[in-house]
Amino acid sequence: MSLDSQAFVSIDYLEPILKHCNNCGISNEVALAGTSLLEQVESTDRDFIMLDESEQLLANLEEHLPISPYQTGLLIGVGLSVSSLGQLGFIGLCSKNFDEALSVTSRFIPIVSPLFAIDYELEDDLAVITISDVQDIPEKSHAFILGLFLGGIRAMSLTLLGTRLFNYLDRSTIQLTLPESSVDPVWREAMGPLNFEYGCKVNRISFAKELVMVDLPFSNKASLASALAVCEERMALLEKKKAKINNPVTQRVIQYLESTMRPYPSLEGVAEQFCVSPRTLHRQLQKEQTSYSKVLTHWKIEKAKQLLKDNAISIKEVAYELDYSDVSNFSAAFKKATEITPSQFRSENP
Repeated sequence: MSLDSQAFVSIDYLEPILKHCNNCGISNEVALAGTSLLEQVESTDRDFIMLDESEQLLANLEEHLPISPYQTGLLIGVGLSVSSLGQLGFIGLCSKNFDEALSVTSRFIPIVSPLFAIDYELEDDLAVITISDVQDIPEKSHAFILGLFLGGIRAMSLTLLGTRLFNYLDRSTIQLTLPESSVDPVWREAMGPLNFEYGCKVNRISFAKELVMVDLPFSNKASLASALAVCEERMALLEKKKAKINNPVTQRVIQYLESTMRPYPSLEGVAEQFCVSPRTLHRQLQKEQTSYSKVLTHWKIEKAKQLLKDNAISIKEVAYELDYSDVSNFSAAFKKATEITPSQFRSENP
């Protein structure tokens, strides 16, 4: 199963979720019962809360809170600070205006949740955000994350614009696929003079175009560039992890190579270790759009990058360690894969 099919929402939201639970008299142990999340409260080794965990968490909350998952998400969302929104919150904080912030952050939504896609555009005198499902999502989790998203937008807008925000709300419309019964009318009124429509075909927010063009008070180009760089790195890391999950045979081969020493095994040698025929292993790797020679070469180049960062190891020794017949063959293979020579890589990565 791929990363996308399991991940629900960034682990960054676990702390504000638990803070809300604690404020409602629900302990961490009760809220997280039946999940593996309790050990993550003080940990940073995971990227996401998983879908099965979110469904269990929401089921636990329903036993103690007489409100819908949508309203629970909304209440948590409106209480978020800029720091609670992570790097996307920082992008909003440093942007020139909401138009810039929304244009940029829509690209990085997979960092928050890979289950949704955000489309932002300007239509006549309105700015429109459309929230689309990337795949089927369980009902409770779907409602919760919509509330969390809407509440987070309101929290960010109020933080950056203050009371100026209320000058535009009467021209704003929120269309939801959820039924009207999903939220208490009192809390709907607390969101401000917004027009709500329920049972719609899409989830969409529209508001006055002037709102997204208002200059924000903390705009900073350098800080924005830094936040964007961090988001790009996180996106690349998630793609790597996703590729690992989606290519289990390739990863098994890589893990086996990590445990071996030169001379590195042939396809036949790896197949023997996996108790399959070379033809079967070749076919399995083909299904993952690769081959043993490609996997071996890629692994050698990645290992070479690690070794080249140690100036105590000569390039000749790196070539020998990776089982190349001579330095020229190693240099040619490295340059073909990276477009630079081993010497250039070493000088650029001291």
